[in-house]
Amino acid sequence: LNGENEILVQDNRNQIYLLNAKGNPIWKKNIGAAIISEIHMVDVFKNKKNQILFNTADAIHLLDRNGNYLEGYPARLPATANCGLSVFDYEKTNDYRILIPCSNKQIYNYAITGKKQEGFVPVKTDQPVELPVQWINVGGSDMLVAIDTEGRIYTFNRKGLPRLNLRNRTVAACKNFYIDAGVGLENTFLVYVDDRNSLINKIAFSDKKEIIRLNENIEGAVSHYSLVDDNRFMDLLLHTGNAVMAYDLGGNLLFEKTAPAELDAAGYFSDESLACIYSFSKVAGEVYVFDQLSQRTHTYPATAAPLVMDLFKNKKKYLLVCHNNLLTCNELE
Repeated sequence: LNGENEILVQDNRNQIYLLNAKGNPIWKKNIGAAIISEIHMVDVFKNKKNQILFNTADAIHLLDRNGNYLEGYPARLPATANCGLSVFDYEKTNDYRILIPCSNKQIYNYAITGKKQEGFVPVKTDQPVELPVQWINVGGSDMLVAIDTEGRIYTFNRKGLPRLNLRNRTVAACKNFYIDAGVGLENTFLVYVDDRNSLINKIAFSDKKEIIRLNENIEGAVSHYSLVDDNRFMDLLLHTGNAVMAYDLGGNLLFEKTAPAELDAAGYFSDESLACIYSFSKVAGEVYVFDQLSQRTHTYPATAAPLVMDLFKNKKKYLLVCHNNLLTCNELE
């Protein structure tokens, strides 16, 4: 309402804090479990007042700006959640749908009221689904996509009914995937990384597979999808050991940078004035920020991965870093 950014953070005793941009507490609340999803902002009442949506292993949570639960929340799940929820607004009308895979090998669909969506048949999978469900629209037709731990790909419609029967699979225990939506099934791809064989794999929704071999060993790499270069097409960001590297989806290396210690997380941020690679090492207790423009690396003590953002909306970028029970804000120049 005041037009300012706010910060939500959780400590290791499961207490969440809402802070204003200056770091002053607005409220704190113990929710009894660790958040395992992204934090989603939703406008439940369609009045431009946002609420906070996320899930823990046993429940979906929806809080208002004052830290109070909305009616129907927390919504207890029928089985333990395997991963973070996905929230979709198909028609851009704030009529939200919440998809969440659970340990009983079923994917559930909840309305924003916290109740299971009427008319949706829970999707039963052969093996557990441990990655969030994704949604695409191809040729005006909706499709929800999930992958189980053995690599089987499930596509289903808004009611949970099957769409495509894809024979191609991803690698088992796929760590992440990206849907590159095109104008038709043959131009729409599920992209994933086979780190053991240093491959980018692209499965078309027409059930054809393309393999792109990388020129270096990426075994054990954790993959993320981020806009890295200037062409507005999605790129692949990897970190393995103490290295961070980025490729376009054609397999061309965009950059590679090493850090002083083994990394647990990495990210990329760029705008008209800043381009930086940031990474976190748990064993070293440090965050590393490499400025691609100045070619300098800055190091900060940390116990968690950082956040880069225009915190004060003054066209300057800030690095938010947690170090034990201290949250610091550092201007990036």
